[in-house]
Amino acid sequence: MKNYFSIVVCFVLIFFPKLVLGQHIKHLGVNDGNQSGAVSAIEKDTLGYVWIGTSQGLNRYSGYKFKNYNQFLSNGVVDIISKSGTLLVLSSKGELFQYQYVQDSFKNIINLKSLNFLCFELINEDTLLIGLQYGLLVYNFKSNKLSKVLYPKITFNRKIKVHNDRVFVASTKGINVFRFDKQSKGGTKAHVIRIYWQVFGCFTFSPCAIDKACLWFFPN
Repeated sequence: MKNYFSIVVCFVLIFFPKLVLGQHIKHLGVNDGNQSGAVSAIEKDTLGYVWIGTSQGLNRYSGYKFKNYNQFLSNGVVDIISKSGTLLVLSSKGELFQYQYVQDSFKNIINLKSLNFLCFELINEDTLLIGLQYGLLVYNFKSNKLSKVLYPKITFNRKIKVHNDRVFVASTKGINVFRFDKQSKGGTKAHVIRIYWQVFGCFTFSPCAIDKACLWFFPN
């Protein structure tokens, strides 16, 4: 038994430091082509590219080099979504862009520079929910329609998570839970997303992850 224990100890002492030192961490900063170190969003698309949103714009990383797309944006990026071959980029000053893979360019979908966009999430394949500094917006891709500002008294909606027919929105006063009406036509009327449950507190919460039964929140 002692011999076995000695062998195990020797194995750990010899090989564990090599395993630890073998884990290579690479820093990708301004000198590597990323135009700003203040990264606000990061997303991997269906082709394997990593899209990096910063306070100064948007970069794409191939694993070897960066490509900059600031010419399509006038402000910094706050959020990025890649789903089913569609890449969406949200700009802080009321702009939503969709990447055109064939043209290698961006199409402007929404331009509301009077509003401050903070985050967004797809409720389903046709409907997008945007979190604002004051309230929420619902955009429908099929009808190309945008709702009016919903629930403007709910402020600083920084994170959105969707679970079944519930939409969880993290704000400065806790969690607001909405029910999305899938039967509504057009997908942009005010009653499409209605308040279902509210959890108020003195902290700002960010929903982090959803498993089969639970939604996890972390207070700032």
